[in-house]
Amino acid sequence: MTTQQRRGWLIIATLFMAIFFVSGATTNCISVFLTPFMKRFGWTHSKVSLVPTAFSLAVGLVSPLIGYLLDRLEARVVVCAGALAAIAGLLIASHSAAIGSMVGAYVAMGIGVGGATFIPASLVAANWFKDQRGLAVGVVVAGSSTSGITMPPMADYLIRSFGVSATFIALAAPIALLVIPAVLLVVRTRPDSDAAAATVADQVKTLPGVEVGPALATRAFWLLALVQGLGMAGLGGTFYHLVPAMIDAGYSPAHSALVLSSQAAASVAGFLLMGWLADRFSARRVLPCALAVLGCSVLTLLGARGAHAWGWWLAAFILGFGMTAGCTSSLTPVVAVETLGLRRFGTLWGLIGLGSTIGLAGGPLLVGAVFDAANSYAMAFELCAAMLLAAAAAVVLITPAPGVEAVPASALRAVGH
Repeated sequence: MTTQQRRGWLIIATLFMAIFFVSGATTNCISVFLTPFMKRFGWTHSKVSLVPTAFSLAVGLVSPLIGYLLDRLEARVVVCAGALAAIAGLLIASHSAAIGSMVGAYVAMGIGVGGATFIPASLVAANWFKDQRGLAVGVVVAGSSTSGITMPPMADYLIRSFGVSATFIALAAPIALLVIPAVLLVVRTRPDSDAAAATVADQVKTLPGVEVGPALATRAFWLLALVQGLGMAGLGGTFYHLVPAMIDAGYSPAHSALVLSSQAAASVAGFLLMGWLADRFSARRVLPCALAVLGCSVLTLLGARGAHAWGWWLAAFILGFGMTAGCTSSLTPVVAVETLGLRRFGTLWGLIGLGSTIGLAGGPLLVGAVFDAANSYAMAFELCAAMLLAAAAAVVLITPAPGVEAVPASALRAVGH
């Protein structure tokens, strides 16, 4: 292993830690706080639902700005700014007693997650690794799934032992004490050998790929946005309604939570496996297969609702859903690099993230509406599976944009001089 490779993996480990603590304190603990909010403040289910909705919208809507900044600033600056926003949100939440201020706190957390997690981590991993790009992206974004196993039980224990306010402060502490110093010290957007230009903006101009304007006119960009929209709608609709659906099917709340935790554990291995497969066969070949498996795994939930062989159906869901649920966050960025290039990856991936936002916000709402109309989750999960299979079909239609490997003539002349 070369010195550059060792440094690259150190950066990946640092970003893994950042995602672990930032996503763990926010995204993965939202459901843990909802019931304590209702008990402590007397909020209704509809009122408390504003918290995850505002959070998800904030993450998505800030994505284009984060991508734009990453094409102009060092990633460590953007990540640290996001971490500070997450800390601010957690501290505001620790002193909030009204729904308005709590929603505002989670908006700040959402902005922090957008700036400190998947977009910058995917960009840095793609820049530092060419031959192992899929594996590197898979490893770094697995920080979210890993925290999904450990952080919610810890937050639940802290809430029961010390209260909601103290828990928010405790969750903010490692971000301030560990994440920010480590990121400032270790993380760099790209290897020093690629950084001969004076500024990040100048460095970007020397990379192969398509500029933003031409990219927006390509089929690849719009299909990627469609894949993210459909994929996140099917994934989010299933994920956020999983525990209520299990309880509706007759499982206990404890067993339903165990299913949620088990699929999170499976997803850690899934990130690594999908990354390895992407490096071996290309992400454009692996992603449609992963989405197809994900869609079929949602259908196995219908079998898990019955008495006959329910255990086998449930095991199939945990394994299939868990192993492939991360494909939209680990494989799609690699497909974007393969089809649009690295030059404007930050901006383009931020814009594609708007599709994720629409899907993630709309999928759970659609599932809830279908359940209210049919009084059953069966049709709703069939719809989620259909959206995931449609996303798989859309990936097959993606081809590299013209000029994806091109470097600007001005940059070539500069290198010649």
